[in-house]
Amino acid sequence: MYRLPVSRFPRSLRRLVVDLSHSSLAALSAATNDKDRAKAFVTVQAAYGKLETLVVPPRLLLQQISMTYQLPMVLGTVNDLGIAEILSESTDRGGRMSSKEIEERCGVPAGKVSRFLRFLSGRDIFEEVAPDVWAHTEASRLMDSGLPYDEIVRDPIHRFAKGTPHSAWISHVTEICAMGAISMVTALREDRYKKSYDVSETPFTKMCGTNVPFWQWMEQEGRVLNMTKGYELNNNISFDYSYYPWKSLPANATIVDVGGGVGSAMSVVLPLTSAGTKAIVQDLSRPVLERAKTFWAERDPTAVSEGRVLLQHHDFFQPQPVKGADVYFLRWILHDWSDGACLKILKHLHDAANEESRLLIEDVVVSHACHDIGSLKDRGVEDAYPTPMPKPLPANGGRAVEFEASLDMVMMNVLNGTERTYEQFRQIAEKAGWKPKKVYRTDELSSLKILEFVKM
Repeated sequence: MYRLPVSRFPRSLRRLVVDLSHSSLAALSAATNDKDRAKAFVTVQAAYGKLETLVVPPRLLLQQISMTYQLPMVLGTVNDLGIAEILSESTDRGGRMSSKEIEERCGVPAGKVSRFLRFLSGRDIFEEVAPDVWAHTEASRLMDSGLPYDEIVRDPIHRFAKGTPHSAWISHVTEICAMGAISMVTALREDRYKKSYDVSETPFTKMCGTNVPFWQWMEQEGRVLNMTKGYELNNNISFDYSYYPWKSLPANATIVDVGGGVGSAMSVVLPLTSAGTKAIVQDLSRPVLERAKTFWAERDPTAVSEGRVLLQHHDFFQPQPVKGADVYFLRWILHDWSDGACLKILKHLHDAANEESRLLIEDVVVSHACHDIGSLKDRGVEDAYPTPMPKPLPANGGRAVEFEASLDMVMMNVLNGTERTYEQFRQIAEKAGWKPKKVYRTDELSSLKILEFVKM
């Protein structure tokens, strides 16, 4: 039996957090648009995260957190087995299926199926509607790749590139990225990995027993298209690019999407620009550029043939071939790399830019958890620092930014990259000759921002 000293958590503090939760829930119910709804949701999530730390004994909290790695592993296993697709093929009127029926399709013993799905049902991923009988929830239905289960069996690895982004994202994070997380404890016992910012000396490369950097390893293993499909979820669905004033670009503007993958971000951005704007999507991976042809044929069949979109092979560590573009756009690129590597990337863009060019960096901007950031705010441009959460919540939202904090660990473990604060972005950019102008949000629910720079 865990017992808490009453003095540890004053009633006034608990009352304040509960009041914040209730007021935010009321605001969530009253919200009439997505932006107000998102703001209220973030406060609710932050408040409930703080409330947990107030009521759960610290030793129990540590025990619980140390076991949470099981949750993504079970999610990834169920995703890989195609159980969501199996359940979607149920002939039952209510869409139900027993663990035994699932066993008959995927070969996993019914007892294990029940254990997996009962674990996930605690997070409202699948529902146990009768003993060992399952149905989809809204969340588990998103795991259905849209592919017939027989196709999953025929191509269990590469099939993720053919289905929906949710399934591909789960696969990439819980299988590939998780290898770095699993190795972090043992890797950082060694100075070689502890002190290194080299992309070939990471917990991931240690786990794989190789010095081959992550991106090359993904190419060798034929996994890069799976990853690209998963990233469409974040580039294309979750973020609202309309916060940036794309209409302010000059007529017939050129946007260079540096390291842009298939160009999924540009498929959203181009409709927000004035007529005549074209996008040049650059990537180093030739398989990705081949996939980009299919992507654009499906999204905007005439974009490539009419010259509104150009697909270009380019290594951003080499001089930028497109001179004087109106925008050089880096979306989720710099967080993959050390400060020294980012400086090289930005200097090449600076050399190619003219006085009217804009540099747009879309990345997570890490906020400090403390409420007092001293003089930092005085050195920030407009919207560089968001309004902090009300005390006693962490200023950055705490639990509400756990996704971004987890992403930062992925960058560390897999690439020796990092998510950065505004001041860290500013310092690197200024060394490369770029001056900060403004920061734009892309989503009320995340720390992803667009940082705008111009030449000094």
